[in-house]
Amino acid sequence: MGKIIKRTFIVVLLILIVLIAGSVYFLTNIDKNLDKDVFLNKDIINILLVGKETSSTVENESEDLPVHTDTMMVLKVNKKLNTANLISIPRDTYFEYLPGSKKRHQKINAAYFLGGIDTTKEVVEDLLDINLDYYVEVDYKLVADIIDALGGIDINWEYDDYYYKDDWTVPPLVIDLKRGPNHLDGNNAVSYLRTRNVYAIPDLGRINAQQEFLLSLLNKIKEPKNIFKLPEMVSLFNKEAKTDIDFKESISLAYYAYKYLDKENLSIVTIPGADLKIGGIDYYKVDEKTARQIYLED
Repeated sequence: MGKIIKRTFIVVLLILIVLIAGSVYFLTNIDKNLDKDVFLNKDIINILLVGKETSSTVENESEDLPVHTDTMMVLKVNKKLNTANLISIPRDTYFEYLPGSKKRHQKINAAYFLGGIDTTKEVVEDLLDINLDYYVEVDYKLVADIIDALGGIDINWEYDDYYYKDDWTVPPLVIDLKRGPNHLDGNNAVSYLRTRNVYAIPDLGRINAQQEFLLSLLNKIKEPKNIFKLPEMVSLFNKEAKTDIDFKESISLAYYAYKYLDKENLSIVTIPGADLKIGGIDYYKVDEKTARQIYLED
């Protein structure tokens, strides 16, 4: 059996919240007090953002098999300070035991495989000692479709020319990056975000690239010329994403994000940790106290 390479996703979910805001606000003249009305009694809102792996391979093309998470973040919105923190949780974060499993030594990304979004929420709440208000989960197809709707995106590749192909996944993974500026369509953007082995520390390097990409995408979506593309992107979100945020709540959050959030008051941080090897398997050991302190910082 071939080795399955499933490094697939970036979470563009903060951006997708912004999409909903732009669409409704600019096209239906939304009530300007809505951002205050829905979350009147909440100064802090915690949203779990999850990107899922694909289960489709040449051996089994089913898209319904249990999968792991590839990207996991917590978006903390502080409405009192008009700031937001995006906290990345590395997929290899070590847990001695995960809920519902008797297997010892596991990675946090296995929580979704074991019990879906409910188990994932439980593990993240325990790690950060928080209550999650909502979740949003996506897969790679939504990311590609959003990029295509925007006409592609530009990135700057600071490494030597890099080419990689893996025929095991469906569709095949092809990474083809040239040193310097690259204009990427949706599929190539996803391939770029799957790149990891070129970095000195693969998973952390990939997370950093994803975070920079997220900020670039935020700026691109907020360009005036893209306002009229928002309905198409909102339609994609409604079709392909899963969330427990209802319509009115999503509009409120989205309007808030569009009104207040930009590069200056959006911080992005990765929970620090140390490499750990057990039984020949690499893990990422996180200090729980440090992780919780990072969450508390504004």
